[in-house]
Amino acid sequence: MSFIRNLRIGQKLGLSFAVCLGLTLFVAIIGLGGIRNLQAEFNGLKEDQIPCVHVAQSIETDAIAYRLAVTDLAVGSDPAEEKAAAARMTQFSEAIGKDLKNYKAIASPGEDTDNFEKVQQTWTHYAMSRKRRRSSLS
Repeated sequence: MSFIRNLRIGQKLGLSFAVCLGLTLFVAIIGLGGIRNLQAEFNGLKEDQIPCVHVAQSIETDAIAYRLAVTDLAVGSDPAEEKAAAARMTQFSEAIGKDLKNYKAIASPGEDTDNFEKVQQTWTHYAMSRKRRRSSLS
């Protein structure tokens, strides 16, 4: 500490600024490393998860449209309306099948694959129950 006492005021100020500059550079390097890690995680998310989310959203939209067609078929009294509702059910059922194929193609091993299997099982069960109910009503 006597080393610092023996310095002139200009040298003390210069040393203080050098220490502040060094600390600032240290914090900046740490911050840049954190930003790079965050960017890498975001790119991984963008490449892996976002396509699955888009396909899942498409499945949900088609499933809602399918259920609306089921409702129209159930409450319809006009044969033309019933025929149109049955055609929409077929259309959205095929769309969900395509969406499930897309989901399977882009699902990464692990949680995505598990989610795909659950969605596919649920859809298969639901579609089969609708077909059984339609055939029993005919």
